[in-house]
Amino acid sequence: MEKKKIILYCRVASNDQADKELNIQEQSLREYAATRGYNVVDVIKEIGSVVNLNRPGISKIHEIISRQKIDAIIAKNISRYGRCSPSEIESFLENV
Repeated sequence: MEKKKIILYCRVASNDQADKELNIQEQSLREYAATRGYNVVDVIKEIGSVVNLNRPGISKIHEIISRQKIDAIIAKNISRYGRCSPSEIESFLENV
């Protein structure tokens, strides 16, 4: 059986300890993926407090998905995608 292809998405709100926190998120997500046998295609990391989904990391996700089939995008929690409305996040997740 072919492994599910996934993207890991990590985001922190500010530069304060950004490297450390992004690395902690990535490590945690990699461990999660490994225990489930997922194939990590890419890791997207962003810094910034966000209120919309128009930003470089999200654009990169769309770019990757346009080139190959991705089974899932995994983040620490839903707030990592953004602090926008739940309907915007739902729409984003349904359209990737």
